[in-house]
Amino acid sequence: MGERVLVVDCNGEVLDRLSTFLGGEGFEVATARSGEEASRVLRAGPCQFLMVDAGSPGVDEEGFLEVVRGLELRPRVIAFVSPPSGVNFERAMRLGADACLAKPLDEEALRYTVRELQAER
Repeated sequence: MGERVLVVDCNGEVLDRLSTFLGGEGFEVATARSGEEASRVLRAGPCQFLMVDAGSPGVDEEGFLEVVRGLELRPRVIAFVSPPSGVNFERAMRLGADACLAKPLDEEALRYTVRELQAER
């Protein structure tokens, strides 16, 4: 089984597209539509990657941030920002993002970013 990734986005079409893409890249994919739902998934088991839309409901709230910060094995965080503005990048940094990508997502850019983060381990 490949590495586990949790994708958080309030848009179901984005979740479906990323699940298909990341599954094809060999990842075990979990999804959530909010910070609250993502917190439950993260508590249930470790993820090597957390890919999160910085604008999704609840992802910049303290409860979700505490869950991410308190994980024994912290995932690499890739934040998606839309539109790419200073405010959205600031939200991404509050999430402890290791990388930021602008929406709409480019699959090649995502693939490259994931490989770079994997190589840093």
